[in-house]
Amino acid sequence: GSPNLALWPAGAAMLGGALLVCVGLGAQRVALAQLQEGSAMMAGGQYEKEDSFVGSDFFTKWTFYDGGDPTHGTVDFVTQQEAEQQKLISASADKVYMGVDSWSTLPPGQGRKAVKILSRKTYNNGLFILTAENVPSACGAWPAFWMYGEDAQHAWPRWGEYDILESVHTLPWAATTLHTKYGCDQAVVDQGLDFTGTGWAAGSVGNQATNCWVNAPNEYNNQGCGQKMPDGSFGPGLNANGGGTWAAEWDPIAKHLRTWFWPKGKEPYDIAAGKPNPDYWGTPSSFFTLASRFCSTDHFKNMRMVFDTTFCGDYANPSFAGACPNAGMSCDAYVRTQPNAMKDAFWSVTRLDVYQRKGYEKAVDNPEYGAGISANHPDHPQSSGPNWILPLFVILCLSALGYYIFKRLGQRFRGVADCNEKLAEACDDGKQRRSSRTREVSMSPSTSTRELADKRPASQSPKAEAPASPERRPAAGASSIWKQFTGAASGFTAVPPNSPPPASAQARQSSTFVTAANTTPVPSGSRSFQPNMPSFQPSGLQSFAPLSMQGNWGQAQASFNIVPEPGQSFAPLRNAPTFTGHGSEGSGAMGSRDLALPPTLPYNQGGRR
Repeated sequence: GSPNLALWPAGAAMLGGALLVCVGLGAQRVALAQLQEGSAMMAGGQYEKEDSFVGSDFFTKWTFYDGGDPTHGTVDFVTQQEAEQQKLISASADKVYMGVDSWSTLPPGQGRKAVKILSRKTYNNGLFILTAENVPSACGAWPAFWMYGEDAQHAWPRWGEYDILESVHTLPWAATTLHTKYGCDQAVVDQGLDFTGTGWAAGSVGNQATNCWVNAPNEYNNQGCGQKMPDGSFGPGLNANGGGTWAAEWDPIAKHLRTWFWPKGKEPYDIAAGKPNPDYWGTPSSFFTLASRFCSTDHFKNMRMVFDTTFCGDYANPSFAGACPNAGMSCDAYVRTQPNAMKDAFWSVTRLDVYQRKGYEKAVDNPEYGAGISANHPDHPQSSGPNWILPLFVILCLSALGYYIFKRLGQRFRGVADCNEKLAEACDDGKQRRSSRTREVSMSPSTSTRELADKRPASQSPKAEAPASPERRPAAGASSIWKQFTGAASGFTAVPPNSPPPASAQARQSSTFVTAANTTPVPSGSRSFQPNMPSFQPSGLQSFAPLSMQGNWGQAQASFNIVPEPGQSFAPLRNAPTFTGHGSEGSGAMGSRDLALPPTLPYNQGGRR
């Protein structure tokens, strides 16, 4: 394991270097992408003018819608020819007029004549600037300037709807609203921080209507997500002050939809100069994010501009009583029977310019309503280069880092496994050696513990011999006595019957061995500390009770595994206790024969082996 540990500092250094390289190259790639995007935005003075609609040919750039009103209004949209005959439209070099029938009283079931026009071009980005001297304002009216996408294969709202400004009745403010398919929620947008309007439209339960899905919960059917522009952005007050200017920016690269309003005379100078730069206009009146987490850019595609004025319908009819309490009738009846109240329900437009950034996808001219859309339309304008390179590079760096860590850990674990295997083998060898020594000690009493200790290698011998405990300290002359009772192979040497022991043995026996006076019985069943050796329990520092004295004191038991040869016996000790057995020799009892202890015992005080 130590070689692997020694390599970890070098590995850490390599890892740190790899991370620095990844971070440096990643930052370089991000900077390059930002530079490319910034170049696309800055090229050609920010925005370049794509279309200028106001002029005598204004209506040649639009198609007239003369079908039924999808919002169920009290209206009759007319063709261009009828609009010209009824004098509902006009166009000059500097002004465009679009009005409604303000002179006819209509029977029930008939709608008031009005105009709805759709741009021939479809857009996927742009800056749309509208200046109007007058906007439609009347009880029951519902005017709007808006954009939406649709064709035969993509029904509304799959390609979205962006209501740049719409209002009802005589309200003094306009609303900017999105209508989308599922998956566009603007709850992350903050009033005051992201836009300066007066707030969000209210949902069906008094909540903020921030979900743009047309079937969103807790919102009215097809309500969408709407933000209120500041007061004065619509209505009679705006018309009395000479109108105003609105600018709507749809930027799928910057991922937002922004709308501004300025009263007449307050427009930024760069608009009049034909070089608008929205980044200098401050916080917009309305703001919607197109970040992928909240409302991805594919919610808005191939959209046309639309002007229309309808009456009542799904929006103006429910709000009519509250907005026009003095009408004294329903919205439908009021619109049909009060033509003079509709005189101010017209558009007077002095500017409608469309700008697009250089490098962005250009508008496509599709003159017929519902005609095919450009086959070259991408999901995103192609101005920021291959944005997939940075994620791919990061993935490769992380993969290399993971492989390195995995390899190093694998080497580490293999080293630990090898070490554990070697330790297991060493442990097995040690157990086998200890087991062998235990068998040798138990089977050969001629080998003493001290002799085993003397045979240990020098490297295993203790540096200093600890003093013997009182239980193990040999008496004087013990060495000579031990030699008399040990042999090379057979254990104890036979002693002729009735032979007196040496004086040294008698002295040792009298001072160290157990007598009847200083012994304590040991409970029956106690085990010996060594196989086939006597067990002792000390009652004092220099006395032990032999196994033969444990249990029944009236029954003699053998204390050794050494059985005397026939005709031989152990030498009796002076003052040694004798016992008389009560069993038969066939049952293992000693009978009436005397039993005496030898003068010394090969006792090892160590633990169990």
